[in-house]
Amino acid sequence: MLFAGQETIFASQKSVIHSESRGHLALHAFLSPPCCGIIGLFVPWMTTRFRIEGSAAMPTDIKFLGHASFQIEIAGKTVLIDPFLTDNPVASTSADELSADAIILTHGHGDHVGDTVSIARRTGAQVIANFEIVGWLNGQGIENTHPMHIGGSHVFDFGTVKLTIAHHGSGLPDGSYGGNPAGVLLTTDDGTLYHAGDTALFMDMQLIGEAGIDLAILPIGDNFTMGPDDALRAVEFLRPKRVVPVHYNTWPVIEQDAAAWAERVAQEKSVQAIVLQPGESTEL
Repeated sequence: MLFAGQETIFASQKSVIHSESRGHLALHAFLSPPCCGIIGLFVPWMTTRFRIEGSAAMPTDIKFLGHASFQIEIAGKTVLIDPFLTDNPVASTSADELSADAIILTHGHGDHVGDTVSIARRTGAQVIANFEIVGWLNGQGIENTHPMHIGGSHVFDFGTVKLTIAHHGSGLPDGSYGGNPAGVLLTTDDGTLYHAGDTALFMDMQLIGEAGIDLAILPIGDNFTMGPDDALRAVEFLRPKRVVPVHYNTWPVIEQDAAAWAERVAQEKSVQAIVLQPGESTEL
């Protein structure tokens, strides 16, 4: 019998027993075959991973700030992705209310670079972006930066960041060259998150999906990025466990029915779609 707050999930020959109560022992047992149930926890061919979840190991919290902006609480660090808040009509907070240890940028457009400069100046956060954007930030007086580029990965104190390709533009707010746009694979002890940035649908999403994506963040607004139909195909290519739609309803030109899209994802792709309102959170 399981403790209160625990659940058992059987899928693809995997049993996961997870305590939802903070400070309790969370037992992750990977079994084959799945029919063995709890008895199978003790068979010799099992691989078991134990993790104590408490104040020192809180689950990764992913808060949607509006448009395509996120605040991620991970391993005791606060990481922002594309912090566009000022002039964002759907932002859930203001730039001066945010703390940050790191900021990750997918590309140079104003609705993604957003408030990076002001937040980095105030907090001293390290900004992670492509080489060209980092050079531009250095010119704005931001010195705590880490340049990367497409296909490269680096281990930070909050997890591993890898930049993937994206099909879009990347011109900076003042018209400067912003290099190539990117998606972001963020791998942590809790799992792997993929923020696609602004992009069209592309076949290499199938390769990105081989990373084993726990949560995919995909634009669905159309006009500037892929729309609902192509985003649905992206779910097929990426094969994530869950998906969050973004980059819609900020302005009339990208208005979409996210709830209807989420229903299509569930019915046609058998993947859980989570529609977050600005200010709402999910866990990795």
